[in-house]
Amino acid sequence: MGDIDDFLQAQIDSVIFAANDNSNTKFSAELGFVENWLAQNARKNGLDIFGFRHTIDNYFVKHAFNGHGNEKQEAKRGQIAISESDIRNIPVIFKNPDFLIYGAKNKIKNDIIIFVKNTDCGSILFLEEVRKGKKELAGNTIYKISGTSDAYTLSRHPTLYVRNDTSLIKIIDVNTEKVKQNT
Repeated sequence: MGDIDDFLQAQIDSVIFAANDNSNTKFSAELGFVENWLAQNARKNGLDIFGFRHTIDNYFVKHAFNGHGNEKQEAKRGQIAISESDIRNIPVIFKNPDFLIYGAKNKIKNDIIIFVKNTDCGSILFLEEVRKGKKELAGNTIYKISGTSDAYTLSRHPTLYVRNDTSLIKIIDVNTEKVKQNT
């Protein structure tokens, strides 16, 4: 899906390894600072994330594999199982999303930013929790759906309606709205 430098790839691989070693010790990796174009777009949509960092940890990876890594279980949901390769490509997803979704909250009522990346193998949705105190966008979950997503199909996606006031959901088409060119 994209190129990631060797150091960052090693960080991600370490988190994947820690998730698979059955340890309860938290291990995390910083994947870089929020880019200016994203922080500006988030501010336009009600979130101040200037100076925040993207992070993932082994608990996120365990959750992702346990919740969305089983091929049979995901097929029943109409989804595609995620793989280690999908985890390794997270920086590509948040640096070059096709869509951004604002206004969603997780079960502890923290703001979530959803990054959607269309690939040859379906659409990957990567959710990051906004942790204001730590100035982090922390990996919350990741899953893959069949086909290519557009604003209409995303607006009808059931995940957006589980815990959210749908009147607050904003779907941003990064390419059409030229989000990255407005920095």
